[in-house]
Amino acid sequence: MCTSVVWNFLFWYTEDLANSSFQITHLKTLQGLLTGVQCFLGELPFNFISGNVLRKLGHVNVMSLVLLIYAIRFMAYSTVSNPWWFLIIEILHGPTVGLCWPTMVSYGDKITPSGTKATIQGFIGAIFEGIGVSSGSFICGWLIDTYGGVVTLRVFSVGALLWLLCFWLIQLLLRKLKISPIHTGHNRE
Repeated sequence: MCTSVVWNFLFWYTEDLANSSFQITHLKTLQGLLTGVQCFLGELPFNFISGNVLRKLGHVNVMSLVLLIYAIRFMAYSTVSNPWWFLIIEILHGPTVGLCWPTMVSYGDKITPSGTKATIQGFIGAIFEGIGVSSGSFICGWLIDTYGGVVTLRVFSVGALLWLLCFWLIQLLLRKLKISPIHTGHNRE
């Protein structure tokens, strides 16, 4: 859901914030630079180091970190009035998307029995994009249309923190039920 905000609404929000003639004239340049920063300074380095990060922290801790950084990222968007400052915020694209996707794929690979890995990877992709991105886009679009960008980004910031809390509570419950650590992402193999 958080990814859909960045993928589908960040450019719209930058257009809403652009208020000076310089910002309006160079808006498409800014949007291109945002994409470049996301890819080359954010996602690319974190895709390279994701394996090491996962080995050191474990899947649960990395996914917790992703949700926390999404909350920080959305709150930062909502407090900035000059869209050119987004270039700095976009470095956080690395720890969010650049760690989120490898974590999901790696965890799916880790817990599936032999012969079902392709099915699980397809299932992960369907949940991520089919349910997560589509529902996030629907909710974000409705919120922006109803309340504006600042409120929407703050709602998604708080929402990421609430998902993080739910995630931690589920992990605590799984530990109490003594579910195997490999199935909860706590081992660091």
